[in-house]
Amino acid sequence: MQLYAFRSALLALLALASLSEVRAQQDYQFTQFAFNKLALNPAYGGTDNLISLTSLYRRQWSGLAGAPQTVTLAGHAPVFHNRIGLGLLVYDDRIGVTHDLGVYTTYSYKVPLGGSVLSLGLQAGFQNYRASLNELSPLTSGDAAFAQNLNSFHPNAGFGIYWYRPGRAYAGISVPRLIENKLEDVAPEAPENSMLTRHSYLMGGYVQPINRNLKFRPSGLLKFAGPGEQSAPLSVELNLSALLAERVWLGAAWRSSDAVGAMAEFMISDQLMVGYAYDFGIGALAGVHGGSHEVMLRLELIADKNAAITPRKIKYF
Repeated sequence: MQLYAFRSALLALLALASLSEVRAQQDYQFTQFAFNKLALNPAYGGTDNLISLTSLYRRQWSGLAGAPQTVTLAGHAPVFHNRIGLGLLVYDDRIGVTHDLGVYTTYSYKVPLGGSVLSLGLQAGFQNYRASLNELSPLTSGDAAFAQNLNSFHPNAGFGIYWYRPGRAYAGISVPRLIENKLEDVAPEAPENSMLTRHSYLMGGYVQPINRNLKFRPSGLLKFAGPGEQSAPLSVELNLSALLAERVWLGAAWRSSDAVGAMAEFMISDQLMVGYAYDFGIGALAGVHGGSHEVMLRLELIADKNAAITPRKIKYF
């Protein structure tokens, strides 16, 4: 009974946190972010000069009822002689009794800069946010905040800038969803001043060759949520991966005040990659869950049959 009460209270807190102006990250997160960048930056679309399809599933805090679960499906391809990238992003993010579904189309335009490329990107779509509050067991019986469910629909748009030197380095900045939709504007049952907070991302990484069969790739991601008093502490993610024999990535990850992890990606062929990551919790909930799991599948196909595409372009980013 004590465990059930604890889980019910935790779910209630998670639901309230997702509906209120708390200083916390609301967007999904990934340990393998370097291979899932369209989910964070629309300017990434088409930069591989390949047709790219990536599916990623993350189960956070395994063993804890109502813990976050995220699925993303991202596809993009270059058109018009690789100068424009078109893409589609679908995500499904669940935590406790809340459910966030988003569908976005992306557009990017690439500007050659000598040996590097600058890509400018836009995305537009919608977000459907739901919270089944009546499924909770609040500590106070009859609490009006849990009496009704929430179901709101929000159009949104975002932008990104992405610079890269093929096979060597990348950097980007993005705000995928610019509009901070207030839930009470479309759903009277939402708590006062509830909103979906704007998130900003700054990413970067590079590949350092050691020899023919060994390369290192450090990469980082900074996340910031909300303006002014609604802002969350800056979140920092750092990865260090080693590429072995152009086929296997092995790496370690660190996320500030949250987790450390290990990850591995395997090139089954020059077109197909599978990846897995496991996070060990180091935050406040570390003692009540069994870590976080992440599985990725990535397929890349040559977009132009006359283009000279090497496996190296497929595997680094």
